[in-house]
Amino acid sequence: MNRIYTCFIFFSFLLLTSCGVTSKYGLLSPYSGGWHETYEQFLTEEDKQLLSRGKEVYLSFSPSSPDFSASGEVRVLPTTKDNVFNFIEIGKWEKASVFQRTPSEKGHLKAEMVFDSLGNIISSKAFEKQHNQEKYYLREELTLQEENIGGELYHLHRIVSYYETGELMAEGFQVLLDYQEPKSHLLKKTKPVKEWKEYSKDGSLISESIYDLEGKLLEKKKNRS
Repeated sequence: MNRIYTCFIFFSFLLLTSCGVTSKYGLLSPYSGGWHETYEQFLTEEDKQLLSRGKEVYLSFSPSSPDFSASGEVRVLPTTKDNVFNFIEIGKWEKASVFQRTPSEKGHLKAEMVFDSLGNIISSKAFEKQHNQEKYYLREELTLQEENIGGELYHLHRIVSYYETGELMAEGFQVLLDYQEPKSHLLKKTKPVKEWKEYSKDGSLISESIYDLEGKLLEKKKNRS
């Protein structure tokens, strides 16, 4: 898999789950993609009764601690299993967390995200501030777009990442394989497609990877200049 695509997935996972979250707010769940135990604590008995009757409910989620904060809405759907629910982040979300590379170097991450009612990310921006920086800089941004390819409609995320100085680091596309399925964005399946490009800080192209619509790497070019 493309190195830049892998780095994007790792950075997004770090920002959206955060070490502070997984340790304090619940471990990853194979069903909800990381927030099952957390969200379930916010369900009232009335909520559970409604869910048992096949209804859906909505939760307002806004935890806060020195190392993590979040604000957003969760759509909760019943499942075929008793007392197991489908938690889906929807609407506008804001998250902030702290990461620590060394005991004396603490950095900060924050994200602004917008989801549709099915849990797909419509748009997001991720910002980072290193321990020695005064201001946040735009680290990555993602936008959802539809594209008709060969008569078939695809839902793609265009992903762009930046160096701390603002120069373009990488850009590419990923296809959403389960766009119509309601579930947490952390469970959504994606594959890299089309072109992925990596740049140096001076703007020159380092490498280009080309994928087909199944996520298969067709060609990888490296600039040897």
